[in-house]
Amino acid sequence: MKKSSLLKPEKVMYSNRYKRFVDIGRIEVFNKKLLVEVLCFGLPRAKSMRLQIEEAEWLIQVKEEVLSCHAHNHTSPSILSVPKTLLNENEAAYIPEIVSIGPYHFGKPELTPMEKYKAQAVCRLSTRIQEKFPEKDFFCVVEKLKIMERQIRDCYDKEIECSGEVLCWIMARDASFLLEFFRNYITPFQPTDQIFCQNFHPVFRPENDNSTVLAIIKDVMKLENQIPLFVLEQVLSVEMNSMELARDKIDLVLKIVFANIYRPFDFYIFCRSSKRSHILEMYHFSCFGKDIVSETEKDLWNSWPKSSDIRFKLPSAVKLKKAGVKFRANAGGIEQIKFDKKTSVLSLPLIILNVESEVFIRNLVAFEMCSPNYKVKKLTQYAQFMSDLMHNKKGAVVMREMGMIVGNLRNSAQLASLFNLSNQSPSLSECSAVAETRKSIQEYYSKKWRIGYKILWNEFWKAYVSKPWYVIGGLGATVIFFLTAMQVICLFYTCTPQN
Repeated sequence: MKKSSLLKPEKVMYSNRYKRFVDIGRIEVFNKKLLVEVLCFGLPRAKSMRLQIEEAEWLIQVKEEVLSCHAHNHTSPSILSVPKTLLNENEAAYIPEIVSIGPYHFGKPELTPMEKYKAQAVCRLSTRIQEKFPEKDFFCVVEKLKIMERQIRDCYDKEIECSGEVLCWIMARDASFLLEFFRNYITPFQPTDQIFCQNFHPVFRPENDNSTVLAIIKDVMKLENQIPLFVLEQVLSVEMNSMELARDKIDLVLKIVFANIYRPFDFYIFCRSSKRSHILEMYHFSCFGKDIVSETEKDLWNSWPKSSDIRFKLPSAVKLKKAGVKFRANAGGIEQIKFDKKTSVLSLPLIILNVESEVFIRNLVAFEMCSPNYKVKKLTQYAQFMSDLMHNKKGAVVMREMGMIVGNLRNSAQLASLFNLSNQSPSLSECSAVAETRKSIQEYYSKKWRIGYKILWNEFWKAYVSKPWYVIGGLGATVIFFLTAMQVICLFYTCTPQN
């Protein structure tokens, strides 16, 4: 039996019974008689035939996937798409504003103006390579990435539709752009060549205090706008002719960048983690001071939460303040959250919230929520904790007045909505510090009689004792009342002493 050629998409005219054109798509015809049968018997037979062919093509595809599993080891994807539940809350926080990095947002019309500056970065990198190694050029970078095409594709959770060569060129251009941007953002990476020096875009200027630089930094920290970190290492290794030197240089670059951009907590420790997935994950490590993935190795995965793991909603900051709870800020991280029932002091890490904070925090939480490597989702559970404390504007005002929140984000409504992003995520495995603090607050607040007494005392103190004129007036009224009462008593009884 001979195999016929592939029938390309075209409009095929059927018998006069149908009197219309039908697009039957790509149909693989295995027999000439079969093709004649499809054309003669019309649309019903065509639909049946197309279904059979689609099933045959699907079988071929899944068989190829099974065979490809033996050819290489698949790894868990690290560059993930943001769930729709989070996108619906604030899509602008997750979608790049000015530059696309990676294949997910490549080719969007609103991001194309930055493509010409990627071309400039490519030319500058190619010039530096040829100055050091005349036998090399930028095509060597692309060829090096072609060898790693499958590894690059495995880093993304969605199927990348473009061809392997296009994907490698996207990676090479975006990596060149990032390296060129970082060269001008930090002092150790200042470029020494003067190519394009007269027509610089603000991206490539040493002055980093402009809105364009801030917009690019925010785009670089978005979950869907990432490229694998090993791509940056491969591109830089061609210029430096050493993979070890390239890794050390990128570590230095990221260390200085993370030290000078927004951080939610008032401390910073750069970690050289073995899990070098992408820039956002490295930034996640630097915000917490240690490799969180190593902690998850001790946790056993259990998709069914126990009854003791059910998360009860905490009283708001307004109610806790009325109940006599004092708030105290510390300079630590999430591990330093604690509540002392004896002194009624809730100690929380000092958090810095600026106008750009929402992009960083939302993408860090989205990364934790989507990544299968993070079973103990510390930042997500901290966001849930803060959401309970300030679920409305009054709670946000209390947290700022108590010194728990600093920064230039002063809109109470934005502060309250910032941490509501994590309500869609289930709690799988509690962070020990957050879990213990939540439990202690619940035990403290569950004693209704003590809470009611403290609320009444606080209201009395606030209404009368805390205001000195009220105190003086109250004492004066008491003295006058006492003297008046004594005078009335003396009218009926003899108050003078008898001899």
